Amino acid sequence: MKIRLLLFSFLLIILLPILGAFRRALPTFASLPPTENASPFRDVTVAEPLASFGGPVFDLALSGDRLYAGEGAALTVFDIANPHALTVLGRTAPFTDLVHGVAVNGNYAYAAAGKAGLRVIALTDPAHPVEVGGTTAVGTSRDVAVAGNFAYVTSGVRLRVVDVSDPTAPELEGTYTGPDEAWGVAVSGGYAFVAANFDGVRVIDLSDPNDPNEVGDYSPVGQAQDVFVSGNLLVVTFASGALHTVDISDPENPVGVGILTGLSAAWRVTVAGSFAYVAGLEHGLRVVNLANPAVPTLVATLPTLSYTWATGSNGTHIWLAESWTGLKAVDVTTPTNPVEVARFAVPGNPRDAFVGGGKIFAANGQGGVSILQMNGSDVIPLNQFDTPGWAEAVVVVDNLAYVADGDEGVRVVDVSDPAVPAEIGFFDTPDWASGIALAGRYAFVADGLAGLRVLDVFTPTHPVEIGFFDTPDFARAVVLQGNTAFVADSMGGLRIIDVSNPAVPVEVGAFVTENVYGVAVQGTLAYLARWNNGLTVVDLSNPAEPVELGGLLLSYAQDVYVWGTSAYVANGWGGLTTVDVTNPASPLPLQTLNTPGDAVGVGGESNRLAVADGDGGMLVYLLETLVLDQQVFLPVVIR
Repeated sequence: MKIRLLLFSFLLIILLPILGAFRRALPTFASLPPTENASPFRDVTVAEPLASFGGPVFDLALSGDRLYAGEGAALTVFDIANPHALTVLGRTAPFTDLVHGVAVNGNYAYAAAGKAGLRVIALTDPAHPVEVGGTTAVGTSRDVAVAGNFAYVTSGVRLRVVDVSDPTAPELEGTYTGPDEAWGVAVSGGYAFVAANFDGVRVIDLSDPNDPNEVGDYSPVGQAQDVFVSGNLLVVTFASGALHTVDISDPENPVGVGILTGLSAAWRVTVAGSFAYVAGLEHGLRVVNLANPAVPTLVATLPTLSYTWATGSNGTHIWLAESWTGLKAVDVTTPTNPVEVARFAVPGNPRDAFVGGGKIFAANGQGGVSILQMNGSDVIPLNQFDTPGWAEAVVVVDNLAYVADGDEGVRVVDVSDPAVPAEIGFFDTPDWASGIALAGRYAFVADGLAGLRVLDVFTPTHPVEIGFFDTPDFARAVVLQGNTAFVADSMGGLRIIDVSNPAVPVEVGAFVTENVYGVAVQGTLAYLARWNNGLTVVDLSNPAEPVELGGLLLSYAQDVYVWGTSAYVANGWGGLTTVDVTNPASPLPLQTLNTPGDAVGVGGESNRLAVADGDGGMLVYLLETLVLDQQVFLPVVIR
């Protein structure tokens, strides 16, 4: 008996830590109170990350026939052998912050990924670039250059020297602290040249990686943003729109040679041959002739649809990194006459997502609308069409996309062939078209300070307004159920409007509250996304007197989608939050997924969920059903 007791005690000592570790390794879910007189098991649905796509392109690097671009919070590999047809080869999983700088050395890419620090990506298989190492010891990173076994990262006022001789375990070796914010960095001949904001360019001796020290500077008046080394010539761009050429034949004593002003804005710069290609932010591409460095001359410009952040060259072509519209290939065989030859469109700043027919339509602010194809666990870009305004929301019916386009009203676009989308009609609403819903021949538009507008789109080439209802505040979103429109009216709360006669909409009730940004309706329940008031559930059984049932406090709730017994809240900087609404009076948080950007919109179809994550691009999730044992709360995944 004693032996059995001793054996039992011994087994407990061994098993308890293992069981504890197993429990800790499980996903974190809120404890759900058992339902009276019910099974101890409950089905809930949560979201599993499936794919990501898009986000602003801030930087790129070229090597042979490959182009490596930061795409939101991921690194994407392109084949550019044919500049007229950019082809995606592969894309990393998203990092935890956006990619601001990219460098390539051999079989590895190095990404300066903001708060995620420096990330190292293996490129052996371009179709499957994989992060193999990284370090956050560098701080919030902005730019990166690589030479030999070292990566040089700008972060705050510092230049960090990182040993990457073992790419799987990069180690911080040394730090230089400068007088002002460090932006761009270039490395040549054992020196780093750092664009140090209002303190010009600092020259850093790298001979001792543990002790990088300043040995020279070039400090004109202005805000230095980027640097590029071409032989003994250093090219520096300034935020004011100036470009300086500097002689660095003696790196420790740089000497200014020439100055060009009037570029309006100048960010990153690439030099190829005797020409500099300047990313001019909202002013597009600037081409500068450097044949005489003492007299740099502007010889060409090329406007772009959104901010141009960076340029890269292989001699005959320039590639532009654009914030909201992706990548652009420009033929510069004749540098004085740059010609756009190809574009890879990405949703750089998605605000809303419509999911239908296996496709995602992303309303992309200044970047128009992106069309994406869901293909298993991948998302494939099909095309992007530009709109004249700021695309806030989109809905697609019978191959026609109806776009709430901000101050440009509603645009109607034929998307029957995604390769050649074409606008066929429009209606300029009085204020700011923020949301849109369709029912039969009518479009219902949440039009900012102009309330709810009703359009007859029976003839989509000529939409006509037939009625309106002026809500008390700013109409942000609208959903329909039968003959009722539910308008998220910001500080005006939820407005409930009878549209059985579309020409004369009549308000039949209102739930007066504040900060209503988004709304979803299921049966007799409305789910409101209320910014810092979180998620609120409202009983609509009597539309004339809607009653709050329950709520969940969240930080930045902006939109909500309901599927089954789960509500998915686009929670701004707080990511995507899954809420169990089995008991509407007591919503319970099930899961929070951090997103790299600002989750502002959410939509779905069947078991696919698309989140418009602002700078984080489009994120796609698989909705999975879990069976939770309400007594021990252990989930079982059902796919």
